[in-house]
Amino acid sequence: MNIKNDNLYFLPLGGSGEIGMNCNLYHYKGKWIMIDLGVMFSNSDLEPYDILMPDIDFIIKRKNNLSAIILTHAHEDHIGAVPYLYSEFADTPIYTTSFTASVLKRKFDSDDKNKLNLKLFEYNKNFNIGSFSVQICSLTHSIPEPNAIILNKCDICVCIVRPNALILYFPIGTPKNPVTAIRVNNADTCLSL
Repeated sequence: MNIKNDNLYFLPLGGSGEIGMNCNLYHYKGKWIMIDLGVMFSNSDLEPYDILMPDIDFIIKRKNNLSAIILTHAHEDHIGAVPYLYSEFADTPIYTTSFTASVLKRKFDSDDKNKLNLKLFEYNKNFNIGSFSVQICSLTHSIPEPNAIILNKCDICVCIVRPNALILYFPIGTPKNPVTAIRVNNADTCLSL
């Protein structure tokens, strides 16, 4: 695959067009970000496996350019493959919320838990990961602390709306980041995938 450094690339490794096994890559200026690393549960007696995981060979070959793994929320279809595949990306930071981090830590035994490079999201702040400026936008879903991820760079704004629904209203209470919500809803500024 011939990847041009200055182009923005979206590469779905799982979860696009299906329920489960969410794993998407975004590339810009030579760096990659992975959003979610989940499993899909077998729904057929014809499949010999109970769970299915994304094929990550593409990014393993480029792991030195993987800047981070971002987890949107703690459902298995978004984090379930991390305990099985994270060893391929040792030292790669995982960005997520405190709730998702606590669920994830429980999936690792005590030795492996210390090898996790976890970084907690901060609402109402931009932070840089690789070639992207990143924001999170709180959503509502059937689990605590779900988020949409907004990747900004130059004139490009990519809004990754997860979890699996276009839910752009805020949960009960004070919005954590109302300015972001306005930007996400502005079709002239953001491309919603």
